[in-house]
Amino acid sequence: MEQDLFAIDSREKKVVSRRHVLAFMGTSSAAATATILLSGCSLFGGGDSTATTSSTTTTTQAPTQAPTQAPESAATPTQAAQIGGTVIGATSQASNSAKTFTDPANSQGAVLIHLGNGNFVAYDSACTHEGVTVNYDPATQKLVCPRHGAIFDPANGAVVLSGPAPSPLAKVTINVKSDGTITVG
Repeated sequence: MEQDLFAIDSREKKVVSRRHVLAFMGTSSAAATATILLSGCSLFGGGDSTATTSSTTTTTQAPTQAPTQAPESAATPTQAAQIGGTVIGATSQASNSAKTFTDPANSQGAVLIHLGNGNFVAYDSACTHEGVTVNYDPATQKLVCPRHGAIFDPANGAVVLSGPAPSPLAKVTINVKSDGTITVG
Protein backbone atom coordinates (compact mmCIF):
# COMPACT_ATOMS: atom_id res chain seq x y z
CA MET A 1 0.00 0.00 0.00
CA GLU A 2 2.81 2.39 0.83
CA GLN A 3 4.34 1.52 -2.48
CA ASP A 4 1.14 2.59 -4.30
CA LEU A 5 1.06 5.92 -2.45
CA PHE A 6 4.69 6.49 -3.31
CA ALA A 7 3.90 5.79 -6.97
CA ILE A 8 1.09 8.33 -6.91
CA ASP A 9 3.35 10.88 -5.25
CA SER A 10 6.07 10.36 -7.83
CA ARG A 11 3.54 10.80 -10.65
CA GLU A 12 2.35 14.02 -9.07
CA LYS A 13 5.92 15.22 -8.82
CA LYS A 14 6.38 14.54 -12.54
CA VAL A 15 3.24 16.48 -13.41
CA VAL A 16 4.32 19.35 -11.21
CA SER A 17 7.81 19.29 -12.66
CA ARG A 18 6.36 19.34 -16.20
CA ARG A 19 4.31 22.35 -15.25
CA HIS A 20 7.39 24.03 -13.89
CA VAL A 21 9.27 23.25 -17.09
CA LEU A 22 6.46 24.61 -19.26
CA ALA A 23 6.18 27.72 -17.12
CA PHE A 24 9.94 28.18 -17.28
CA MET A 25 9.92 27.76 -21.06
CA GLY A 26 7.13 30.33 -21.42
CA THR A 27 8.93 32.79 -19.18
CA SER A 28 12.25 32.14 -20.87
CA SER A 29 10.84 32.64 -24.36
CA ALA A 30 9.20 35.93 -23.31
CA ALA A 31 12.47 37.08 -21.76
CA ALA A 32 14.41 35.97 -24.82
CA THR A 33 12.01 37.82 -27.12
CA ALA A 34 12.35 40.99 -25.05
CA THR A 35 16.14 40.66 -25.10
CA ILE A 36 16.19 40.16 -28.85
CA LEU A 37 13.91 43.14 -29.41
CA LEU A 38 15.97 45.39 -27.20
CA SER A 39 19.28 44.24 -28.64
CA GLY A 40 17.80 44.21 -32.15
CA CYS A 41 17.86 47.99 -32.13
CA SER A 42 21.59 47.99 -31.62
CA LEU A 43 22.02 45.30 -34.29
CA PHE A 44 19.95 47.08 -36.92
CA GLY A 45 19.76 50.65 -35.69
CA GLY A 46 23.40 51.54 -35.21
CA GLY A 47 23.80 50.49 -31.60
CA ASP A 48 23.85 53.87 -29.87
CA SER A 49 22.10 54.41 -26.56
CA THR A 50 19.53 56.71 -28.15
CA ALA A 51 18.22 53.86 -30.29
CA THR A 52 17.87 51.66 -27.22
CA THR A 53 16.04 54.44 -25.39
CA SER A 54 13.61 55.00 -28.26
CA SER A 55 13.09 51.24 -28.41
CA THR A 56 12.22 51.28 -24.74
CA THR A 57 9.90 54.23 -25.33
CA THR A 58 8.13 52.35 -28.10
CA THR A 59 7.73 49.34 -25.84
CA THR A 60 6.24 51.47 -23.08
CA GLN A 61 3.92 53.19 -25.56
CA ALA A 62 2.34 49.90 -26.55
CA PRO A 63 0.14 49.79 -23.43
CA THR A 64 -0.97 53.39 -24.05
CA GLN A 65 -2.05 52.34 -27.53
CA ALA A 66 -4.61 49.97 -26.03
CA PRO A 67 -7.23 52.75 -25.77
CA THR A 68 -6.88 53.34 -29.51
CA GLN A 69 -7.89 49.73 -29.96
CA ALA A 70 -11.26 50.47 -28.31
CA PRO A 71 -12.51 52.34 -31.40
CA GLU A 72 -11.98 49.13 -33.35
CA SER A 73 -15.40 48.17 -32.01
CA ALA A 74 -16.47 51.42 -33.66
CA ALA A 75 -15.16 49.90 -36.88
CA THR A 76 -18.40 47.95 -37.04
CA PRO A 77 -19.95 50.59 -39.35
CA THR A 78 -16.92 50.14 -41.61
CA GLN A 79 -17.51 46.41 -41.62
CA ALA A 80 -21.20 47.05 -42.22
CA ALA A 81 -20.30 49.28 -45.16
CA GLN A 82 -18.12 46.51 -46.56
CA ILE A 83 -21.06 44.11 -46.56
CA GLY A 84 -23.34 46.84 -47.87
CA GLY A 85 -25.07 48.25 -44.80
CA THR A 86 -26.84 47.09 -41.67
CA VAL A 87 -28.06 43.50 -41.67
CA ILE A 88 -31.83 43.46 -41.12
CA GLY A 89 -32.74 39.91 -42.10
CA ALA A 90 -31.90 36.80 -44.05
CA THR A 91 -33.25 34.97 -47.05
CA SER A 92 -34.15 32.12 -44.69
CA GLN A 93 -37.14 34.22 -43.50
CA ALA A 94 -40.34 32.27 -44.09
CA SER A 95 -42.22 33.04 -47.27
CA ASN A 96 -45.31 35.27 -46.82
CA SER A 97 -44.03 36.69 -43.53
CA ALA A 98 -42.85 40.01 -42.13
CA LYS A 99 -40.14 41.14 -39.74
CA THR A 100 -39.88 44.57 -38.15
CA PHE A 101 -36.60 46.48 -37.87
CA THR A 102 -35.34 50.00 -37.23
CA ASP A 103 -34.32 51.83 -40.38
CA PRO A 104 -30.85 53.28 -39.68
CA ALA A 105 -31.47 56.09 -42.17
CA ASN A 106 -34.18 57.70 -40.00
CA SER A 107 -34.27 55.61 -36.79
CA GLN A 108 -37.94 54.85 -37.47
CA GLY A 109 -39.75 51.53 -37.53
CA ALA A 110 -39.84 49.59 -40.77
CA VAL A 111 -41.00 46.20 -41.96
CA LEU A 112 -39.21 43.62 -44.13
CA ILE A 113 -41.63 41.40 -46.04
CA HIS A 114 -40.88 38.11 -47.80
CA LEU A 115 -43.61 38.09 -50.39
CA GLY A 116 -45.35 34.91 -51.53
CA ASN A 117 -43.59 35.20 -54.92
CA GLY A 118 -40.17 34.97 -53.22
CA ASN A 119 -39.22 38.65 -53.46
CA PHE A 120 -38.27 40.80 -50.49
CA VAL A 121 -39.54 44.36 -49.97
CA ALA A 122 -39.30 46.83 -47.10
CA TYR A 123 -41.34 49.87 -46.14
CA ASP A 124 -41.68 52.36 -43.30
CA SER A 125 -44.17 50.84 -40.90
CA ALA A 126 -45.94 54.08 -39.92
CA CYS A 127 -49.33 54.54 -41.58
CA THR A 128 -49.36 57.71 -43.66
CA HIS A 129 -52.69 58.71 -42.09
CA GLU A 130 -51.78 59.03 -38.39
CA GLY A 131 -48.42 57.30 -38.00
CA VAL A 132 -49.79 54.14 -36.36
CA THR A 133 -47.65 51.06 -36.96
CA VAL A 134 -49.12 48.86 -39.68
CA ASN A 135 -49.19 45.07 -39.43
CA TYR A 136 -48.62 42.47 -42.12
CA ASP A 137 -51.58 40.14 -42.66
CA PRO A 138 -50.33 36.89 -44.23
CA ALA A 139 -53.89 35.82 -45.12
CA THR A 140 -54.42 38.83 -47.39
CA GLN A 141 -50.71 39.53 -48.00
CA LYS A 142 -51.37 43.19 -47.23
CA LEU A 143 -50.22 45.74 -44.64
CA VAL A 144 -53.11 46.88 -42.45
CA CYS A 145 -53.38 49.89 -40.13
CA PRO A 146 -55.12 48.73 -36.96
CA ARG A 147 -56.55 52.19 -36.12
CA HIS A 148 -58.58 53.16 -39.19
CA GLY A 149 -58.26 50.10 -41.44
CA ALA A 150 -56.06 51.56 -44.14
CA ILE A 151 -54.76 48.76 -46.37
CA PHE A 152 -51.48 48.91 -48.30
CA ASP A 153 -50.29 46.48 -50.99
CA PRO A 154 -46.60 45.62 -50.38
CA ALA A 155 -46.31 43.73 -53.68
CA ASN A 156 -47.19 46.92 -55.59
CA GLY A 157 -45.17 49.67 -53.94
CA ALA A 158 -47.34 49.76 -50.78
CA VAL A 159 -50.04 51.70 -52.59
CA VAL A 160 -53.18 52.48 -50.62
CA LEU A 161 -55.95 50.02 -51.49
CA SER A 162 -58.51 51.42 -49.05
CA GLY A 163 -58.90 53.61 -45.99
CA PRO A 164 -58.01 57.18 -45.07
CA ALA A 165 -54.26 57.00 -45.78
CA PRO A 166 -53.34 59.77 -48.23
CA SER A 167 -50.26 58.12 -49.75
CA PRO A 168 -48.31 54.87 -50.04
CA LEU A 169 -45.85 53.81 -47.37
CA ALA A 170 -42.31 55.02 -47.99
CA LYS A 171 -40.08 52.37 -49.53
CA VAL A 172 -36.88 51.31 -47.75
CA THR A 173 -34.11 50.28 -50.14
CA ILE A 174 -32.74 46.85 -49.28
CA ASN A 175 -29.98 44.66 -50.69
CA VAL A 176 -30.27 40.87 -50.84
CA LYS A 177 -26.71 39.55 -50.67
CA SER A 178 -25.39 36.31 -52.15
CA ASP A 179 -24.51 35.09 -48.65
CA GLY A 180 -28.20 35.19 -47.69
CA THR A 181 -28.13 38.38 -45.66
CA ILE A 182 -30.48 41.27 -46.31
CA THR A 183 -29.08 44.70 -45.61
CA VAL A 184 -30.25 48.29 -45.60
CA GLY A 185 -28.20 51.45 -45.96
